[in-house]
Amino acid sequence: MGQTATQIELDPQINIAIFVKHYVHTKDSIMKTITHDELTQKMLNGEEFVLVNVLPADYFDQAHIPGSASAPFDSNEFIASVEEIAGSKDTQVVVYCANHSCSASSDAAKALADGGFSDVIDFAGGTQEWMEAGKPLQSRMAGGCGSGSCGCAA
Repeated sequence: MGQTATQIELDPQINIAIFVKHYVHTKDSIMKTITHDELTQKMLNGEEFVLVNVLPADYFDQAHIPGSASAPFDSNEFIASVEEIAGSKDTQVVVYCANHSCSASSDAAKALADGGFSDVIDFAGGTQEWMEAGKPLQSRMAGGCGSGSCGCAA
C-alpha cells in the first residue's frame, strides 16, 4: 500500500520543510496537501483537476469554493460520486472541507487513494482558509447565506 515516512528516501538537496508542508502522514500513507495560493494558481493556470467539497450537502449549499462539486464523505456512494465527477480515477482530485480542524478532507483523501484514485490532494485549510485569504465563495441558498460571510452581497 502507501509508503511510510521511514520508507521514503529523501534527496539531501530537498528542503525537509518543503516536504513536510506538502505531505501529511496518515496512518497508512503519505498524502499530498495544497495551500490556497497553490490551489488558486492551479485554477488560474487552467490545470486539469476536479475540486470536491466533501462536507454534507447542506454545508456545500451554504458556502463552497467556486468551481467545486459536492460529494459528501458521509455518503455510502462517496467513491462512486467522486469517480463520476472526475470521469476517471486517474484525474487529479483536490478535496476540501471546512478548515484545518475538520478531518473530513484528509479522511476522504485517504479513502479515495485506497479506492484506486491515483492523484489525490488535500486542501486541508478548506472553506475557512479560502475565505480568510479574501477569496470568494459561492452559495446555493437563495440570496446567498444572508450574512455576507460566504462572499454574497448579503
